[in-house]
Amino acid sequence: MTFREDMTGVSAEIIDALGEGASYDDGTGSRGITVVFDPPVLGVNPYTGEAVNTAPVAFAKTGDVPAAKHKDALTVAGVAYEILKAENDGHGMTTLTLNKL
Repeated sequence: MTFREDMTGVSAEIIDALGEGASYDDGTGSRGITVVFDPPVLGVNPYTGEAVNTAPVAFAKTGDVPAAKHKDALTVAGVAYEILKAENDGHGMTTLTLNKL
């Protein structure tokens, strides 16, 4: 087994172990997937004192969202989001940067 195949398996195991159910809609219909959700954070940079605001993100198996794109929809814990950006890491996991609707 190659390193890439090993990493794809590990990515899937992480999402399965730590994830929660979500609904993904790419415009052709909604389907259930599992994601690891990271909520938005509003905080303070301890070094500069500046406000820091991060967007919510969800980590999904690339096989569940192979063609995810801007404006697709994701619902997590009953909250609807639109996908702003989808980044495939090449190892089986895709990071979805979200915007709450």
